[in-house]
Amino acid sequence: MGKIFKKLVNNFKGTNIFICYHKNSDFFKNDILFPIQVGKALSSLDLNIIGDDIGDNISSKNQNYNELTALYWMYKNVKSNIVGLFHYRRFFDLREKVASKEILLHKFSKNFLRKYCIDKDNINKLMKNYDLILPKKTGLKLSLYNHYKRSHIISDLDLAVSIIKNKYPEMSSTVDAVLNGNYMHSYNMFIGKKQIIDGYCNWLFSILFEVEKKIQSDVKKRDVIQKRVYGYLGERLFNIYTEYLLQTTDIKIKYCPVIWINSNLKQYLKFKLKNIKRKILTFLGYRKEYWS
Repeated sequence: MGKIFKKLVNNFKGTNIFICYHKNSDFFKNDILFPIQVGKALSSLDLNIIGDDIGDNISSKNQNYNELTALYWMYKNVKSNIVGLFHYRRFFDLREKVASKEILLHKFSKNFLRKYCIDKDNINKLMKNYDLILPKKTGLKLSLYNHYKRSHIISDLDLAVSIIKNKYPEMSSTVDAVLNGNYMHSYNMFIGKKQIIDGYCNWLFSILFEVEKKIQSDVKKRDVIQKRVYGYLGERLFNIYTEYLLQTTDIKIKYCPVIWINSNLKQYLKFKLKNIKRKILTFLGYRKEYWS
């Protein structure tokens, strides 16, 4: 197993973007895109793709960490210069001229990757000018702190904040500014230079593992949604870390719309109608544009 694993990870060179899957779907694989099965250690399903359960991994924690088990695996096992993380139903629109907001599709087209410029040449070209590619900001009606409080257990975020301020006091003002702000980069998605992502992972997991030690006994008793606490926290903490980089380094970040594929026709139509309503209310001046 050791020799096979070493040979496998040695194949990852240059630019590698991993797409998280947990069930059968439209698998995308080419010279830079690699599907990875998340939570493989917990699943009886074998998708016949790379699993996050080989090498140094936290695959068995997937019910609590979501796609962050793939992030951890990539952090510990992949030595590529440029890495990225997508979801089986969420990708970046990397065209030069792009929409100003999230794109919702019902299904993949045959030329999906080519249409949205998700290819090696374009990504490598972009990464010559940028250090990190992130989702465009999602505008929130509430502050980021209250947005979390509305849907999740706020004491979890409070604990993470106290740990950050104790371990990384130089970030305190950034923490407060981001949590009081009304936007976020969602989905734990990115394309970035590996050195930057490794720095982020060192920081992130030093916080989440400490949170886990303090609350995991309670997390085990929660419903399925609230058990995913560390994935939700990571989604918010990524905003703190990237904002701190912007304040303290000369990092260059490109922001791209997210393409969201919803194969459930009923849900797809529901979201389409919701977006139409939003556009009408925005046009009439009753609300601000949601995506920025």
